Amino acid sequence: MAISAFSAQGPLPNFRQRRWILPNGLVVVAVHQPHLSRINLCVGLRGGPVYEDDDTWGLSHLWEHMLFRGTARHPSGKALNLAVEQFGGDLNACTCRDHIYLDTRCDTEAVESAFALIAEILEKPMFGALAIEKEIVRE
Repeated sequence: MAISAFSAQGPLPNFRQRRWILPNGLVVVAVHQPHLSRINLCVGLRGGPVYEDDDTWGLSHLWEHMLFRGTARHPSGKALNLAVEQFGGDLNACTCRDHIYLDTRCDTEAVESAFALIAEILEKPMFGALAIEKEIVRE
């Protein structure tokens, strides 16, 4: 629902938010949005051109692409996407000026599977097809 639709009906809803800091320093934020029937899991990582120099320029963008080339359990991009489709999700990522953003959507009953797959992508990427991804990023 667009913000303008809320504006026409009055103020924005008061979303409940919870925030945790895990022992490894990772910040987790949950926002309850009862008007939505699906869950959006997002991960923001420090990266992007603001952290790069002439020798590493483009590395964050290449790394973002490489995350979707497979994991130890799902050894190719195709296998990874099939795993995501099992919980009705999709994978998206982008490299911004000062962060890399990774997200998926899923039905509420599949949130554990979605969390597990995002964690797997971040912990055990295969970094396969590096030559292909280098050409895509160069393009």
